Amino acid sequence: MGTKNNPKNRKAVTKRKFQGKEIEPIYYQGGYAGHGNYMSAKYSNSTQLVVDGQGIPMQWKNIPNITE
Repeated sequence: MGTKNNPKNRKAVTKRKFQGKEIEPIYYQGGYAGHGNYMSAKYSNSTQLVVDGQGIPMQWKNIPNITE
């Protein structure tokens, strides 16, 4: 019987493209900044977050699912 923490049981990271760059999901903890905690995105091979026009990290569910 496997456990939920077994790496073999985990799915591969779901990647998308946003503005021509590949992104991957992360858990954003912005409670201290007043943004709340939610699934956001970062650019692959980088630590830079995907942000909106106001500089607030975008929620993963609000980013269009373009996998080109």
